[in-house]
This record gives sequence, C-alpha cells and structure tokens, in this order.
Amino acid sequence: MAKVEGGYQMTLSWVPLHEKHLPSNAVCAGDNVYVGRGMMGSEMVPGKYVQGHSTLYVPYGGQEVSVHHPEILCVTGQGYGQFYTWEFARDGNVPNSSVCAAIAGDGNPVFVARGRVQGEVCVGKMHAGHNSAYFPWGGQEIPMREYEVLVWRKKN
Repeated sequence: MAKVEGGYQMTLSWVPLHEKHLPSNAVCAGDNVYVGRGMMGSEMVPGKYVQGHSTLYVPYGGQEVSVHHPEILCVTGQGYGQFYTWEFARDGNVPNSSVCAAIAGDGNPVFVARGRVQGEVCVGKMHAGHNSAYFPWGGQEIPMREYEVLVWRKKN
C-alpha cells in the first residue's frame, strides 16, 4: 500500500482472469510465471499462472491441481511504483508485512510463496503454522523448507 496524504492506497489487487488474457500489470514471479489464486473447495489457494497455459496450478492435497477460473495479482496503484518485493524465509517463518492471499479453513492466513523446483520458478503457498511452503510442480505438491514470501515494501 502507498501512503497518500492522510490515507493509504492499495497497490495490489486480485483481478479475475478473463479468457486467458493476462493483464499487463500482473505480478511476475520470474520466467513468465505470475502470481495467481483460485478456489479449491471452500478455500482460496495461491499458485502459479504460466503465460501461455490455460490454467492456474495450485498446491493442494498433496497434488498439483488445475484451477480454471483464477484471479491474478496485479499492480493497481497508479503512479506510485513497485511496492512489493520477495524476502527469503525458512522453516515456517513469514516476514513482517507479508502479502496474505487468503484465510485457510482453519482460520490461519495463507501467504504467497516463491521457490525454485527443478530449476523452475514456482509460486505456491505458505500456510501459517506449517514448517514448509508448498509448490505445485510435476503433478505433486512439493514442500520446501526454504522459500521466499511476497511482502509489502514501505515507501513514503
């Protein structure tokens, strides 16, 4: 969020993906992989949207699962620059000011995580209370003890 006069402007928003047209202001995690989220049952789960693919991939129930009506995280603050960055974390820790993607069924926050699986950039979830982040890759949900978390970067 950006400080504006006496208030704040939200600089990131979840935007529904329409007809597989990736918004030009989508948050890129690297290598044409973008931050998205989608519904799995009654829970919203963050995952990776790979440009050119027709689906979002999320880690869920031990598997890599396709979600066909995702939301894409986009930069929506106008004229204020980039207010996010990726910070290293491990063993279930989450940096201050982390971007929350959803609230899990157990009431804990779920944060946007990034990692490399077999050399490829992946976006997944860091579920508060777990000691690993989880990434969708190769049909499986891959746990990783070292990962990065998307965080707000403060600017005045």
